[in-house]
Amino acid sequence: MASSALIQLGVLHLTGFNGLFLLLPGIFAAGVIFDRGSGFFATLLALALAAYLMRSNEVYEAVILLVLFGLTGFSIAFVSEALRTTMEKLLKAERTKDVLLREIDHRTKNNMMNLASVLRLQARVASQNETKEALRGFANRIQVMANVHDHLTPSSPNREVNMTQYLEELCQRIEELGTKSSITIRCKVDETVLIEKKALPLAFIVNELVTNSLKYAFPRDRQGVVEVDLKSNGELILAVSDNGVGRDRTAQPGVGTRLIDVMVQQLGGTIRYESADPGLNVTVRVPNSH
Repeated sequence: MASSALIQLGVLHLTGFNGLFLLLPGIFAAGVIFDRGSGFFATLLALALAAYLMRSNEVYEAVILLVLFGLTGFSIAFVSEALRTTMEKLLKAERTKDVLLREIDHRTKNNMMNLASVLRLQARVASQNETKEALRGFANRIQVMANVHDHLTPSSPNREVNMTQYLEELCQRIEELGTKSSITIRCKVDETVLIEKKALPLAFIVNELVTNSLKYAFPRDRQGVVEVDLKSNGELILAVSDNGVGRDRTAQPGVGTRLIDVMVQQLGGTIRYESADPGLNVTVRVPNSH
């Protein structure tokens, strides 16, 4: 209101015009920005200034102008107060929604982790190797789904995932859960943010490719390295390579390989297997668009 009053006095001094309309933005701003009742208080201040500026007018004329100005000022104050109240309710509702979403994410993750723990426990007591491997694989896939909730961008309307942190943590977890300490997993990921429905299939692909390398590329405690590289430049290029014994072309595709194919198809991408000397290179290309 002080700013509006100074502008009004400046215009009056320079032009002699005393329209009082320059006081109205101050009333509106006070009602929107400050606490409840500020717009009405600002209107009273504006009326006091208006009465001072019209002290030389005839009484009848001054009273009519003050009444009209007061009605306009109080109307603007009422509207601004209602607008501020509505804005406060919207902000409160938005904060409540964010809290509820975080709570849902937290509970979902906990439920998935509990299920993964039960499956791992079942795997330890299972009687057949194939059953143990199947349970471990299922538990790891649930873990991949659970961990995505840790990397959702806060307040993101599209539920975006920081892929750099997500895949680095995924590779670290696979290495920690692996039974072969002689194998090193290296992960290099460009700064990439993807929506959840694209991030999760890509993480599944990484999980399956790295797990397959650990299981089949290094027999008899052979030492080796598995490298994961994700680049984002017009398209997503995921490369998973190892320096193991290479791909057995006579082997029948397992659940992991079929899951990889499904995820690649879901992303609308392509996958290519290339023999290396030594090892195997797998490249997945995905259009980088939402």
